Amino acid sequence: MEQSASSVLQAPPDALTVFRRAHSLGALVQRWEFEQTIQGFDEMSIVEIHKGMASDLGKWLEREGLHTFLSESERGLVVMPLGHWQTDLVEAVGWRLEPLGIFAWALSLIKTLPPYDRRFSQDDLLMRLKIGKPLQPPATLHLRSAGELQAAHRTARLWEWRAQAAQRPMGADQPDPMNPDGHPTSIAAQAAGAWKEGLLPEPIGEDFPAFGRAYASLSRQQIDLLAAIAEQRAAALGWLCGQ
Repeated sequence: MEQSASSVLQAPPDALTVFRRAHSLGALVQRWEFEQTIQGFDEMSIVEIHKGMASDLGKWLEREGLHTFLSESERGLVVMPLGHWQTDLVEAVGWRLEPLGIFAWALSLIKTLPPYDRRFSQDDLLMRLKIGKPLQPPATLHLRSAGELQAAHRTARLWEWRAQAAQRPMGADQPDPMNPDGHPTSIAAQAAGAWKEGLLPEPIGEDFPAFGRAYASLSRQQIDLLAAIAEQRAAALGWLCGQ
């Protein structure tokens, strides 16, 4: 569930496990939203209201037996008194929206994934998960097909690869992430091949398209955003695919 230093093949999780993981992670994101809110208010009544909601959230996690679907560090964040998250921690936890969105998509709670230059919407995800309500897995609960999950994982790995390639000299051949022998390939060839396979949008300037431009023309801030999105999504999809 959290990305490890190395990928280890295991059995992919079943739909109920992903459902429970999504709701436990959704609770962490809900708590993150509370932290964001009180940072913008000095009024004690607002703070006290959110402290009550944070307490109710913790009770809901316990009642539904979801604590076991959080990592040890995530459990520590949920039980920490409201207002004690440092600013950098609030920013870091905000990135858990990406795996949460991946799990919601895998469960078909949302129809499509946002492009890799746009983050998931917290309001939409939390509304669909109904955090705090009695947990009732639907009778039709299922995951998307293995083929869909694997294709999405390949796409995420491609965006990770492009972010890594941005750190190397432009025009240099890069190790092919989809080739087990690691044969080098150019960015142009990778973009064109992935587009033909339906893994990427149509290239711009023989490069991966993002923000309506070629990847090579993006700012460092934009590249960092794309890299972070790809890293989070690839880790979540890797878990769904049994890594």
